[in-house]
Amino acid sequence: MRWLKALLGLGNPTENWVEHPQRRLEFDLSRNALCGVGLGEPIERLSFLGPSAEWKPSLVFPRKGIGVDFQHGRIESFLLNLSDEWAAKYGKFTGSFRHEDEPIVLVDEASEQEALDLLGEPYWIDRDADDTVFFYEHGRIEWQIEFTSKGLSVIIVSASPLLAREEQRKAYGVTKPWPPTDPPR
Repeated sequence: MRWLKALLGLGNPTENWVEHPQRRLEFDLSRNALCGVGLGEPIERLSFLGPSAEWKPSLVFPRKGIGVDFQHGRIESFLLNLSDEWAAKYGKFTGSFRHEDEPIVLVDEASEQEALDLLGEPYWIDRDADDTVFFYEHGRIEWQIEFTSKGLSVIIVSASPLLAREEQRKAYGVTKPWPPTDPPR
């Protein structure tokens, strides 16, 4: 019966994954990769995370603070939760970060200024009453760095940039030209 569920796409594709709890989690922003597994790669390369708690529409690993969107078996985006607000669903990210081949400290208490100092000026900043989102555009890759009044909340690294869609740029009030012309840092 399991083979029929797999054939029809009805079963959790991660149910047989074996967790490697001793593996240190590290997200490399320069490579857009979790433990060396990047956007566009097969989701099976993340099998070291173990079975996901949810698999539709996203893989969710609540003991690790990680969400993964995928399409046609390939990784579309990573969500790394650092906040208590989303901890019930995602947990809190238990790993570390790298950028430009150096370890960097991004924790839930990090301020907007600390992120700017580490990552440079974003393409666009969206502010509303509840949160602030920095949009970094790197060709076909987008980073969304979200802050609440308590500090850094969520980091999303996506191969499907939200701001690549004109209607989204209008919704966010983007006034800069698209695609961005400034080279990413």
